Amino acid sequence: MKFKFFGILSMIFLVSAVLATAQDKGKMKPEEIIAKHLESIGTSDAIAAVKTRLFQGKSQARKINSAIDTNVIGKGYLVSSGEKLVLQMNFETMTAADYSREHIGYDGKGFNIPFVTESKRSALGDFVNSYKEIVKQGLFGGVLTSNWALLDAKKRFSKFEYKGTEKIGEMETHVLRCVLRDGSGLTIKMFFDTQTFRHVRTIYYQETQPLTTITEEGRVSGLRYKLIEDFSNHKPISGLTLPTSYRLDYTLESPSRLNQYEWKIDISRFEFNGEVKPELFQ
Repeated sequence: MKFKFFGILSMIFLVSAVLATAQDKGKMKPEEIIAKHLESIGTSDAIAAVKTRLFQGKSQARKINSAIDTNVIGKGYLVSSGEKLVLQMNFETMTAADYSREHIGYDGKGFNIPFVTESKRSALGDFVNSYKEIVKQGLFGGVLTSNWALLDAKKRFSKFEYKGTEKIGEMETHVLRCVLRDGSGLTIKMFFDTQTFRHVRTIYYQETQPLTTITEEGRVSGLRYKLIEDFSNHKPISGLTLPTSYRLDYTLESPSRLNQYEWKIDISRFEFNGEVKPELFQ
């Protein structure tokens, strides 16, 4: 009976070891994911050869949970050169008082994020203005920009943590939690297609206040901000494989309200190493 017990115990240990080994094989190191991701873009020479980038296409913006249809369309472009970046969307609106323009500019030193009305920035502009490090460190705009953060990951980040896999629709993705050097404490996660290692999503999350109130329904928190950047429809472009659909979803949640916004650019024009005037970023 004693030998039978030890035999069962040995079998349990053997099965546990096999399962643990299988789990280890499925778990990837952050540096492996980043290396494979960079390979998915193109060769290092092809990436280095592109000094300036201009992407242009149809743009769209809307407020999702609004009783009034706030959907607007127009043209958008994303331009980058080194650390410099500008995202602009010009919308077809009825009056000058409407949301006619989105502009986020960084010239490598200072930001230009103008008001979209007489008194305030847009929801997107306000978020980026509050968390400028996502532009400075090359996260905003992802692999579309010349300053893409993962091209120099050791310089930009102090820590990566593998968080397993997660599905985005039907796509299985590897998830990395990232900590920026000199960041403001934003929670940042990046998502990579497990098959191609293309970067398909970044999530930025911040809660400005700790849990403050307990009601009969449960806890009520402070302000919660979440910005999601999605990148899809990757295509080969002049030796690089890049997304041609860029989407941003922004949520601002408080105990009294929930505001949700969406922006899209479907890129149809691509220009590399063209002349870019410095004042464009200012």
